[in-house]
Amino acid sequence: MIYAAQDDWGDDIGSEAMGDMVRLLESMLNGVELDLVLDGIVSMAERQAKGARCLISLADPLAKRLRLSRSPHLPLEMILELEDLPFGEAGGGFGLAAERGQVVAASEVLNDPNWKAVADTLAAAGLHGALAYPVLGPAKEVQAVVSLLFRDAHVARSTEQIMLRRVAKLVNLAIQSENKFRHLRESELLYRTVVESLEVPAFIIRGDRFCYVNPAMEALTGYTAGELQEHVAWDWIEARDRQRAREDLIGVQRGELPHVHQAYHFHTKQGEDVWVHLQIRPVRFHNAPAALAIGTV
Repeated sequence: MIYAAQDDWGDDIGSEAMGDMVRLLESMLNGVELDLVLDGIVSMAERQAKGARCLISLADPLAKRLRLSRSPHLPLEMILELEDLPFGEAGGGFGLAAERGQVVAASEVLNDPNWKAVADTLAAAGLHGALAYPVLGPAKEVQAVVSLLFRDAHVARSTEQIMLRRVAKLVNLAIQSENKFRHLRESELLYRTVVESLEVPAFIIRGDRFCYVNPAMEALTGYTAGELQEHVAWDWIEARDRQRAREDLIGVQRGELPHVHQAYHFHTKQGEDVWVHLQIRPVRFHNAPAALAIGTV
């Protein structure tokens, strides 16, 4: 049995389900790893679909295969057998849902030709009813398939499809969030790699704190990065330069100053004041406004 997949949030949602969604969205915004977010989505779906088990299969749309599956409550042996399934009939109902971008349901997988390729695997785990829902990306490409699996023969209900539609939305958001944070992690790694390789002092400030200090900056001041990060950034600057440094660093982060080229006296751990010329420019660090400063002595 095949149904057309819809693409909206559907009916009113209960307070428990809304609480689940808020917690999951918060996890995504905080950059929690995709596997953990998907496990949370699976658990949410299973709380709403009493007695059912949920399976999320991530898609590789270029290779047209369902590569990875997540479900903390299904037998590992079964999950491994359902990994790397092709789109189409050879992937059973999961593969058909991915290929057609439509919901595929079976009241009894052993009697449904759409599920023939995976029916024995599901039945061996004591699962007979199935409902597979495609997760579509911005360009309508299949990103994943979310499935509900039932121990007994089961006719899919409209409420279950509505719930899966919401789950699909969350999976889509989780994948987009993971892609975004992967880019941010790669950007941060690039910052660290470039800044650490500099033989001159350099640091990144977000707000009023150092969020990164390179080894040359540690060598200049005599303080470790941890010691520098314990205090407001301009506390390490001599009192007569402190207000100007604060205005420059905050102004760059706020976009009020496109860049600053200025000299400041820095305190060292040895009790000396070192004259440092800084070039300060705006950057984004952890997806927030920050200031990158590179100095010469």
